[in-house]
Amino acid sequence: MRLLKWLLLRALILVFTFGFFTWAGSVTRLQGTNIRAYVPDKNNKGVRVCKGLRAGMSAQVLSRGKTMARVKFGNDAQPPECRNRWAWVPHKYIAGGTSPNAARPPTQDDAITEAGRCPGGDCSPGASRPTASLEALFSQNYQPLIIVNDNDGSRQSMRNCDQFIKLDGSLGPFGRGTLQAIEAVDPGGRCFAGGQIPLAVCPRYGSFSPSQRLKFWVYAFAAIAHDESGCNPAATNPTDGVGGSDGMFQLEYAWWRRRDSDRNARFCPHRPTNSRNLTFQFQCTASILKDVHCASSKRPGGRPLGRGMAFWTQLQGTSRVTSRMIAAYPGCR
Repeated sequence: MRLLKWLLLRALILVFTFGFFTWAGSVTRLQGTNIRAYVPDKNNKGVRVCKGLRAGMSAQVLSRGKTMARVKFGNDAQPPECRNRWAWVPHKYIAGGTSPNAARPPTQDDAITEAGRCPGGDCSPGASRPTASLEALFSQNYQPLIIVNDNDGSRQSMRNCDQFIKLDGSLGPFGRGTLQAIEAVDPGGRCFAGGQIPLAVCPRYGSFSPSQRLKFWVYAFAAIAHDESGCNPAATNPTDGVGGSDGMFQLEYAWWRRRDSDRNARFCPHRPTNSRNLTFQFQCTASILKDVHCASSKRPGGRPLGRGMAFWTQLQGTSRVTSRMIAAYPGCR
């Protein structure tokens, strides 16, 4: 009888242990050379690189993203600063570690092809199509984002930035995606077309007509994307804060950061999402601009873009890089 009870107890322990680890995540081993992991600092306000990890070391997979997995190291990890810590580890360093979301990570050329084929980059069935008012804006001329070479004075549009506005002034797929995102996030037109976002970087913005304001915002989105990623929708920065950032606007990659920052869950989902999706990138960017800067009951006068608080560091002052690029828009001064 004692033997039976002992066997039953052991069986329950095994079932509980197996069930717990199945729920918490699978155990894997690291592979490759020059393995790096990105470990949050003690204040959880940034990350540091943990080098010297060796192939064959075990780790528990907590979750998987597009290009990295979130893992937990045990107390035998080397080097010591990785012990009992969770970290982001690129899939290539994890045994069998390809992204669960795709056979291969999407490239920026894939994203550009997608954007050119589908309005706003959204190819899903039933995806919203542009309204008549947007169709009219699509065919108008725009101010291209020109980069002046300080060495020889030559003027050019950085690769991919002409996907917003081409050098001939015609609207590119990223420009169309911007306008559709603005319409989705601000359907009444109060903030963007209505001029309720004050702009320290463009003092005469208030005198623009509604259509001129929308044209301005395509240029502004291109300027932000230029400085953040070179207008590359597949750009990643795993060392940016806790959880990293990615996309052409370098938005929060970790869904819980979007939640903790109280982003609009409709446009910046508080759950794991494909942050390479262009519709997400445009709409979440427009939503952040609206929520942070547009006039509201809490901020009757709004929060000026280009002065003080802003999501993007290079917009936190009129002398910052992105602020100066936007200020160059014709008619702003």
